[in-house]
Amino acid sequence: MSEKDASRFTCILLIMILLLNAEIALSKEETIPNLSSDAAVLMDAKTGQILFAKNMQKRKHPASITKIMTALLALERGSLDDTVELSHEAVFSLERNSSHIALDEGERITLQQALYALAVASANDAANGIAEYLGGDCTQFAKLMNQRARELGALNTNFINAHGLPDENHYTTAYDMAQIMQHAIKSPLFCRIFTTTRYEMPPTNKQQEIRYLNNGNPLLKGKSAYEGIVATKKGWTVDSNHTLVAAAQKGERLLIVVVLDNPSVKDLCTDVTTLLDYGFNHFRKVAFPVTDEMIAKVWQKDLNIYTISPEESVTRLLYHEFTAEDVRQSLSLEEQTGEEKAVLKLTLDLRHDSPFMYGNLGAELFTLDLRPDLSGADKQPSVLKILIRRILLGVVLIVCLLRLRLFIKRRRRRMAARARAHRYQYRI
Repeated sequence: MSEKDASRFTCILLIMILLLNAEIALSKEETIPNLSSDAAVLMDAKTGQILFAKNMQKRKHPASITKIMTALLALERGSLDDTVELSHEAVFSLERNSSHIALDEGERITLQQALYALAVASANDAANGIAEYLGGDCTQFAKLMNQRARELGALNTNFINAHGLPDENHYTTAYDMAQIMQHAIKSPLFCRIFTTTRYEMPPTNKQQEIRYLNNGNPLLKGKSAYEGIVATKKGWTVDSNHTLVAAAQKGERLLIVVVLDNPSVKDLCTDVTTLLDYGFNHFRKVAFPVTDEMIAKVWQKDLNIYTISPEESVTRLLYHEFTAEDVRQSLSLEEQTGEEKAVLKLTLDLRHDSPFMYGNLGAELFTLDLRPDLSGADKQPSVLKILIRRILLGVVLIVCLLRLRLFIKRRRRRMAARARAHRYQYRI
């Protein structure tokens, strides 16, 4: 090969390497979700870990996804067979073009029927009926909603009504709605109601015909239907644009996705599908055990006689190219209750910022039982017990040596006696 040909070959090789690296970089970029919604979050429902986020703490108008909190309170505080009677205010305070099922003043339905109307038809009149049933009036019910939101960790949310129609002071965040949804889907009935595509409401005291309610949520039917949906609610107003909350499960993995403020329902569904596929296909579960060495740095006492609860390892979801070495583990003393218990907090964070996943993996609390564990003490003998065992072992060894020495002396005597007898026989 001439020098000229060698130079050409080297140039071609360099170009191929550059193109390959560019292709690898491009494929990685294509992996990262590219969302059109202004705010979104992807959460692991089992641990609360945020996998991916975009403006997740930005305040947004929620629209009808508000009804998730309305239904949660109804299931927690109400009885399904109770009667909900619609007042004049519950019916006629609503905008005429808002979603409803034409409930009338004085009409009576059960709480269960109201919940199906709320979830399937996104009925604002049913939402008002539930609010009055639980809170006495809509204002008092909104206070109950906000109180429950704080309890669930939704600290940047403020509800003014039970249905989600626009109000300047009615807002939430993608993160807060994921927190609320995480708790709501613990109820099998909630999941059943919020995945129902068609519901027949029987005649009432005001309506002699059956009401046929159909769910327009695109994740449950049609081209945008997603397999494995556990519960979902969509919303829209002029102020909020399209909003949607959904939980989906594949195998043991249960994910929650929230997307807010998208002008296109088609793009909204694309964002939801993109996030769910990303969570199911690009993450794996990794264990982070709490070791004695980690505890010893925090709790400078004998750990052999103490127990820690829970004993199992903390698990988190990592982007598939990351390992446990990419995560920083920090253990700290959260609080101590008298002389009996101490609470340790394990915090997990990525060592370096990454566009592939949210850097804060969350925290886990452990209880350290400071009372002596007798079963553990038996397994870890005290110094006195060890000393006694060694003394007994020494005594046994001395006795064995003495018996061996006596045996050797007796054997020598017998051998000497045999030798003398042999010599005496020889002389004779």
